[in-house]
Amino acid sequence: MATEVRCMKVIGNYLYTVIGDTCYMIDWDGVRTTLGTLETSSGAAWIEGDGTNLCVCDTVHGYSYVAATWAEIAFPDAFAPSSLTFMDGYFIVSKSLSHRFYISDLNDPTTWDPLMYDEAVGDPDDLVCVYAINRDLWLMGKHSIEIWNNTGATDFPFERYLGGFINIGCRAARSVASSAKSVFWLDHTQRVRMGTGVQSEVISTMQIEYQISQVPEGALVNPEWVYAVGFFYTMDGHEFYQLSIGDYTWCYDVSTGYWHTRASGTANNRHPAQCYAWYHSKHLVGHYTRGNIYEWDRDTYTNDGEMMNKIRSAQTVHNDKKRVFHSQLVLDFEAGVGNSDCTDPEADLEYSDDDGHTWSSVRSVPIGASGFYETRAIWRRLGNARGRVYKVTIADPVKTVLLAAHLEAEGGKA
Repeated sequence: MATEVRCMKVIGNYLYTVIGDTCYMIDWDGVRTTLGTLETSSGAAWIEGDGTNLCVCDTVHGYSYVAATWAEIAFPDAFAPSSLTFMDGYFIVSKSLSHRFYISDLNDPTTWDPLMYDEAVGDPDDLVCVYAINRDLWLMGKHSIEIWNNTGATDFPFERYLGGFINIGCRAARSVASSAKSVFWLDHTQRVRMGTGVQSEVISTMQIEYQISQVPEGALVNPEWVYAVGFFYTMDGHEFYQLSIGDYTWCYDVSTGYWHTRASGTANNRHPAQCYAWYHSKHLVGHYTRGNIYEWDRDTYTNDGEMMNKIRSAQTVHNDKKRVFHSQLVLDFEAGVGNSDCTDPEADLEYSDDDGHTWSSVRSVPIGASGFYETRAIWRRLGNARGRVYKVTIADPVKTVLLAAHLEAEGGKA
């Protein structure tokens, strides 16, 4: 049975996680302590804490862990929470199928005054998610977003910023993630956005938006898109927002502004990571079906034994639809990367002369066994075409760095 790592959160000196129907606390030595169980075993879950007390929510119930005691939270009118966040000592939840959000007593996830709520009424529409970043509270509805802050008012401490309204909604609560200064999410038009301050911008390209629109309906639970899951992380000086929907994964490099896709396994299924935590100087990710937490290591070339195909394709090579004769293609990789798992790695080349509808047979060349640092990947006698797309794949578990590409080709007659 598939078991999902539903969320992870570092609070103080511990990593907290919900795996399946169980909430755990994990210390620096990896010792796992069970805190309690949830009614649900899959889907959205959130963990927040103030350093002493813990609050956990799924989309059915809320739970507190206070003084080493796990208990179900008695929300006013027994409403179901659709999301959870924490800000300035308040645990904050959105009420499912409404534009209302509630706050707890200060530093007390067990006590919820039925009068301590407010509503996002700029549109108004049902709240999908509440999310706190940099002491701003984002109220993300199906068709609009409001940004509030803590004014310290006596009756209710949160108020909307003047101008804190964005006429764009949120498609999926689990798609929401943040960097140190920005919020990322899948909006209600199926575009990916980045919000900073009270402004937002589209960061998805037309190609990415088309790919998202082509996700099969059977891969989703409509209309909530609960399988759209995103997280943010920083590695090797780059900032990434990774988004998985159904069986597909896209990743945005904030540092360069470029997108790429990610996959795993022989069938190129979605990337297995669906939640992330930086803990004890390690990049940790939770698997979406195996119930395991893994260290994300750039020097490991499989996903817990699952193949990682490294694929790079180029734009169409053409000369006003005249025949072009292709003499040779040279790809310069970091060579000599063979290792104990694969002593003589290869690059597999395919090409398409009909805009990607069909592909040639695979032609493989070596990219450098261990110690062979002068190896170049060269394919010769590649024929001719009026338009050609090249695609190269490295399936071997080795370090893969593409440095340059060179094509020798000459235009011919029409």
